[in-house]
Amino acid sequence: MKNIIYFLLCFHFANAKSYDYKKIMNQYSYMSAPQAIKKWSITNLQLKQISKSDFKKLTSNVEKTQYLIYLAQNNKFIGVNRNLVVDVLGEPDSYFFSELNATYELLKIDENQWVVSFEVSSDLIVRSIKIAKKCCYGGK
Repeated sequence: MKNIIYFLLCFHFANAKSYDYKKIMNQYSYMSAPQAIKKWSITNLQLKQISKSDFKKLTSNVEKTQYLIYLAQNNKFIGVNRNLVVDVLGEPDSYFFSELNATYELLKIDENQWVVSFEVSSDLIVRSIKIAKKCCYGGK
């Protein structure tokens, strides 16, 4: 009986509609790093100064936001293990699409909440960094 149930489950999942990651991800609102720099009024000088700071010691949400946008703009952590991101930035304080992604909230300056998400592959390697609107999961 176990074998029959196992076979039916395997058959069902093999014939199920394939998971379209790109289609799902395209339902979200994103912002480029240059747009974020303009939105949060970050100057290059501030980025250079903050990039040398230790994130965990930063107390200001403004400084944390500057640092996260700097990391996104310069593709820092691409190709490294998610654990290194968490070691440097601390435990994620937000969520974007998957709990595996290391996601951190940016300073809220309008009606929308934005996050920087270090998106990882199945082997926990950071493959992209997105600045995304934190709302309306599933495109709603």
